[in-house]
Amino acid sequence: MESKPKNKSIENSFGRYSAEFDLKDNQLLYVRKYELLKNYIPLSGYAEFYDFMKQVIEADKSKFVLKKK
Repeated sequence: MESKPKNKSIENSFGRYSAEFDLKDNQLLYVRKYELLKNYIPLSGYAEFYDFMKQVIEADKSKFVLKKK
């Protein structure tokens, strides 16, 4: 693996997100967890929720660079 995304963890009052990446014994391990804690978001909290979701989307866009041996 030439490069990999950094492990990421995001948490606020609306939810939790984590993504972990590892390469062991020629196997790529990717563990992604997403938990939404609230199913009702008041208008006053929408900006915080939007920011949380924006961070999750950016983290999910992370890319690996693999090289052939």
